[in-house]
Amino acid sequence: MGKSDSPGNAVVESLVEEGAVEDAEAFRTAFESRFGVNIEEAAELESLFDEYAAELEAVHERFAEELAAVDFFERYGADRAVAAELRAPPRPESDERPISDAPGGSGTALATLRELRALHEEDVLTDNEFESKKKDILDRI
Repeated sequence: MGKSDSPGNAVVESLVEEGAVEDAEAFRTAFESRFGVNIEEAAELESLFDEYAAELEAVHERFAEELAAVDFFERYGADRAVAAELRAPPRPESDERPISDAPGGSGTALATLRELRALHEEDVLTDNEFESKKKDILDRI
């Protein structure tokens, strides 16, 4: 990327057009003197920081999901795969996979838990109602 089409140059040009800066080169020199980096490098660093922030946010979301599954596992003694399935967003109906009804009706219970979670997300059930009904179902599994 050449100097003329760099993000840093675009910032300087914008400042000149707005009348905030009269001399672009003097501004670049002052910026570099003040911050120890030229404006083009600073703009590139800002772009990198934005990318890293987005990646960090994605990692944070995955970590939060995993932590929720572990918490569920510890609370209810459920299998981690079952906990992850319950915490996952509902799949569209076209993507629904049949749940086998294992002895004891765990497939039916899992489907019921999904329905409860959907009602909870739609604010039909309060947090306490949802947790109570979820605990009742899990106790029967």
